Amino acid sequence: MTKEIAVATAVGSQLHHEGHWPPNDLSKVMGNDYHYDINTLSNFIVAVQWNLKHGNPSFDFKFDNPFIVSALTWDVATVIGNVIANTN
Repeated sequence: MTKEIAVATAVGSQLHHEGHWPPNDLSKVMGNDYHYDINTLSNFIVAVQWNLKHGNPSFDFKFDNPFIVSALTWDVATVIGNVIANTN
């Protein structure tokens, strides 16, 4: 599995797990449309990180608090792209 597929799967699976998908919509904004706040989005990002770390193959996703603050304004496609950019 490529990094890109692993990240898209981890983000999509977490959105599904938290009841936001289906319908799957890459244009929805994390804060405005899915009503995440700094705390719930932090939990979401940590879950994505955990899933990537424990997948096969394993990927290392690093983020900081400014990443989470910014992610509140991102749509799902941008979240996926920025997680990919911060994942090795």
